[in-house]
Amino acid sequence: MEPLPNTSSPAPEASGSGVSRSTELLRAFAGLVGLLLVVLLTASVWQEQSGLIRVRFAGTLQGDSEWAVRPNGDSVRVLTRLVATDFLPDPLPAVGDTLIAISGETLTPALYRALFVERILPSDTTIALTYRGARGTVETMGHFRPDPAPTFFMTVVIDALRFLIAFAFLGVGLWAFFAQPNSQQVRVFAWFCFAMVAIMLTTVNVVDPRFATFQIPFRDTVEAILGGLAIGSATFWAHLQLLFPKPLEVCARYGRWLITLIYTPWVGFGVLTVLSSLNIIGETDSIAGVFGLVQVALLLIGFVILGWRYRKSVDRVESRQLRLVLLGTGLGIGGFVGLIFITNLAQDWLRDDPMRLMLMIVVGFLFLLLTPISFAYAFTRYRLLEVQGKLKRGTRYVIAIVAAFLALFGVMYAVGQYTLFGSGISDSPWAMLLVMLFALGVGRISNRLSKILEQQFFPERKQLRERLEGAIERTASIGDSGSFWDDLGTRLQQSLRIQTVQPVLAGENGGQFLLPSREHTPFVLNSDFMARLSRERRPILVDELVASGRSVLSDDEHRWLSGNNVALVLPLITQQRMSGFLALGFKNEEEDYAPEELTLLGNWAPQLAMASENMRLIEENVEKRRLEEQMQMARRIQEGFLPRELPMTIGLEVATHSRFSLEVAGDYFDVLTLPDGETVTAIADVSGKGAGAALLMANLQASLRTAVEAGIPLTRAVAQVNNLIFRNTPPEQYITFVVVSFDPRTSQLRYVNAGHNPPLLVRKDGAVEELPATGLIIGALPNMIYEECSTPFLPGDLLVMYTDGISEAMNDAEEEYGEARLTGLARQLRDQSPARIVAAMEDDVERFCGRIPMEDDSTMVVVKRM
Repeated sequence: MEPLPNTSSPAPEASGSGVSRSTELLRAFAGLVGLLLVVLLTASVWQEQSGLIRVRFAGTLQGDSEWAVRPNGDSVRVLTRLVATDFLPDPLPAVGDTLIAISGETLTPALYRALFVERILPSDTTIALTYRGARGTVETMGHFRPDPAPTFFMTVVIDALRFLIAFAFLGVGLWAFFAQPNSQQVRVFAWFCFAMVAIMLTTVNVVDPRFATFQIPFRDTVEAILGGLAIGSATFWAHLQLLFPKPLEVCARYGRWLITLIYTPWVGFGVLTVLSSLNIIGETDSIAGVFGLVQVALLLIGFVILGWRYRKSVDRVESRQLRLVLLGTGLGIGGFVGLIFITNLAQDWLRDDPMRLMLMIVVGFLFLLLTPISFAYAFTRYRLLEVQGKLKRGTRYVIAIVAAFLALFGVMYAVGQYTLFGSGISDSPWAMLLVMLFALGVGRISNRLSKILEQQFFPERKQLRERLEGAIERTASIGDSGSFWDDLGTRLQQSLRIQTVQPVLAGENGGQFLLPSREHTPFVLNSDFMARLSRERRPILVDELVASGRSVLSDDEHRWLSGNNVALVLPLITQQRMSGFLALGFKNEEEDYAPEELTLLGNWAPQLAMASENMRLIEENVEKRRLEEQMQMARRIQEGFLPRELPMTIGLEVATHSRFSLEVAGDYFDVLTLPDGETVTAIADVSGKGAGAALLMANLQASLRTAVEAGIPLTRAVAQVNNLIFRNTPPEQYITFVVVSFDPRTSQLRYVNAGHNPPLLVRKDGAVEELPATGLIIGALPNMIYEECSTPFLPGDLLVMYTDGISEAMNDAEEEYGEARLTGLARQLRDQSPARIVAAMEDDVERFCGRIPMEDDSTMVVVKRM
């Protein structure tokens, strides 16, 4: 089992009394240097921007010239690159000609400096220049113009990238330093970042300082100090590789000797430079060459250590840290150093066109920008594979696309030369048509080429995509979500070569997350881990998330992830709803996930989430239809329990009404005629609604009919029903019930009311009596005793039995219909037939409720003495 990493950060040095005075001073000094660099970098930006504004409108010559020394020792200015527009028409000097006079004065370095270095020429300035060369003496007018727009634009881009890199290094260095000032590797990393800032400020001069309106005080001294810091970058780099991401074991034994060995060349060269500047010793040019070789050696040694540590690392997160730094710095520092070598080797080629040099500088700077980015993520130990994938994918893809484009451009250029110019149709409408066809062809070929390159570089992406597409396409034919997840898991295991795939899905209430087997997991929606998944919405490596400290796993979550060997979690989110996540296991070969795999999984996660949601809805619809069919059947069965046709009742006329609020109801009524001529009517209201109440109602009906038909007295029959319901239902389930028996021979009503709404007895003369409760509701307590009461029921009298769905019906003002309205209407309609009374009462309740639907079952039984 692969254990999750612990969340501890790199061990800081001892604090308190264990920290030496010198360590405290070094720490404070490093922080002070970083803050001073912030001020200096800000001032440099101000200085450069003021200079760029003046450069844009200053006059210069676009060609190049340089100082040369004649055999007699004189310094002369030699033209090395000719731009015809630098001079007014004929005569033009030639490359290699020497400038000998300016405005009739013999050229000297002092004159040249006074005219062109120490002052800024306005745009469109013209000055008489005299050249001497193989063709003799040439007198011409130099035309000083602003730099062309493309050149100025590239200057601005280079300057912006220069400061962007400087601020990136400075920001990452200060962030790391102030986040963990007690960590030795973090302090060394901060000094490395400071040295890279110094390199950006001293070695790359985009705008001549004389153009700036603002000058940094003590600029020469500041530049000398920054230069000393800059040449220590390789020293800090080598030292950092001994410590990152944790110190090598050799440092514990020979740390002092190694540090002395690494820093001695830098410190020694700095001391010699200071002594030379004080004229205590001579020039240090020869020593500088040796020191340069030592710095290159330290840079290479640092990369060797970095690569060796990566190959030997066994911890997954540490391995990703090292791989990301190796990739980012290899591209960044390696590209930047490579730029310097290429610039030195191809000086003549670059001198022919300044734009070439500018483009190379831009490319080198873009590569160098990768270094602080890779270190920033490496120190956070989070999203390592994702950043690594972007670096690798972007670099390889850009290189391939550029190479393919250059090859395609070369072919089409040759074709264009032949078709347009060789055929002499370049000025005809055919030329425009060929250009349009060419453009369309480039677009189609480029799109096709991009697909070929993607398949060439990332074949595993194509295979994984096809299997994911197949899984989603099969959702239409798979009958249940369990089969869908099994199919998807098999496809992912085969494509990714992983051990396990477990979907963890939101339960019915969305708070608890379950496996497809309905087994509970420890994950809940409001946990820190699930909140992180909901925010990130991308594949997350569990070990990186935990090691970074960005999320806190509960003990149960940690045990579940460890016990199930979960390496990667893929959030499934649809329409702002967290529907769950896929828990993917470790690879069979103990490899890391490929960055391309993370990208593809992240791109397909919304579709997987939607497929999962569709499967859930399909299952819910199937279950809903099945439940509806069962409820319809239950409704038909329940309706069968209620009297479809009322029996012949001697001396009585009976009408009934019953309305269900759901498919099945808990209201009950019954009308029975006994062999001796008596008529028994009953009405009941079971607590709750739906299937449970309906089942209880059916039980009540069966029990009552059995008892009455067996001749058991009403009080005893109700008591038996009470004990039966009490034994077989939960405490919160109960029934209100009233049963009435009419004997036409005695014209007496005998009744038992078990906590039900009192039936209304409306006399022929309009007087109204109630039949009050004679006992407790059914099912509340066992062994209850119920009393029987009787009252005369004479011709013309009316009995209205009802459930609370009638009296408690509400209108939009939340006002109840009430017993008073029901009593008044019953008195008013007492001379009508029971059927008309029931219909009128039903209509009156509906008018009272208006647009508000009746939420409870409603039942009425109206009995009239004939």
